[in-house]
Amino acid sequence: MSTTRPAVPTVPAHQRVLCPYCGEVSADPRRCDVCRGHFDPLSRQASQNAMGPWFIRDDSNPWRPGCSIETLRELIRRGKVTRDTVIRGPGTKQFWNFAGRTPSVANLLGLCHNCRAAVKPDDYSCKACGAHFSPDPDRQHLGLAPVHLLPGDASPEIVAAASLETPGPAPVPVALTTGAKAEVMVPAAAATLPAATTSRTPSAAAPPPEASEQAGRSLAPWLIGVTVAVLIGMGVVIALVLTDRLSIPWLQDQPAATGSESSVPAPHADSPAQQPGEPTPNEPPHAPAAGEPGPTSEVTPSVNRPDFELILQPLLDADPFSEQTILDKIEELRRAHPERKGELDAWTEAAKTKAQRLRLRGIP
Repeated sequence: MSTTRPAVPTVPAHQRVLCPYCGEVSADPRRCDVCRGHFDPLSRQASQNAMGPWFIRDDSNPWRPGCSIETLRELIRRGKVTRDTVIRGPGTKQFWNFAGRTPSVANLLGLCHNCRAAVKPDDYSCKACGAHFSPDPDRQHLGLAPVHLLPGDASPEIVAAASLETPGPAPVPVALTTGAKAEVMVPAAAATLPAATTSRTPSAAAPPPEASEQAGRSLAPWLIGVTVAVLIGMGVVIALVLTDRLSIPWLQDQPAATGSESSVPAPHADSPAQQPGEPTPNEPPHAPAAGEPGPTSEVTPSVNRPDFELILQPLLDADPFSEQTILDKIEELRRAHPERKGELDAWTEAAKTKAQRLRLRGIP
């Protein structure tokens, strides 16, 4: 038994066929008696390829399917669609409008839909007003406007709040003049649309409760995981501090110094001067007293060794704490006292450690 399917389904001669294109019942099993469309699979596929979200109002064939923007462009090229043809599609939010005033279609007819200036069909935008001519090539997209609350759908307060958040364009009457015909006023529903492309996303004025609950449930595991990770990290830091495996300078009485400065306490500005003749190996020579001969080599007097703790400790304990301020001050002291690099490095590490601790404390 052969399983090959015929190109045209076999239909008894006495049986009537429903046309898939216009919906009329045809007595001819191969071709519609009204729209003259063929019923074979290739013709059906060709019609499917040409379908889209653009509809043309035709009294002689009112049930014709919508067409794509490419099909509409071809109909305009062949003169089947003119400026006075009534169409609807993504550019009109599926409201009927004249083709000569429809965005992304009027420019194919030589007019700008926004300012009525003369344009070329292949122009990207209007040189007079800047309106863009960029049709949506998606044949599945209808271009419908977002859903808004209407009186009766919710309380007057909610309806008013939603209307204020996303106001619609003001209705503008449009006048069309064709030859010697009288001026025709297009209703507000079919008024000229703005040049900007309509957003496909629905209005966020009143999101459904189900969407908010679903978003909250999806974020809950991430928030719990981040919180647990932060708590574990803080516990590890505390354990290291308690076991003396981690040293935090600002928790100690005085920041630890490194290098040769670790065994030499920083002199205070109000400390008494040493007696002449009692220099120590680790201290620089002091300035001679009045009337005493000075040393032959150049030395740094004690007044040039400021107490870094008096300068930097207030900046480290400041509230609010500014990491950049104390680092700038340390850099200034580093340029003035390069021989005390080790001590300044300790203060730099203390400032950075405190800044890191404050950042960790700010994590929820």
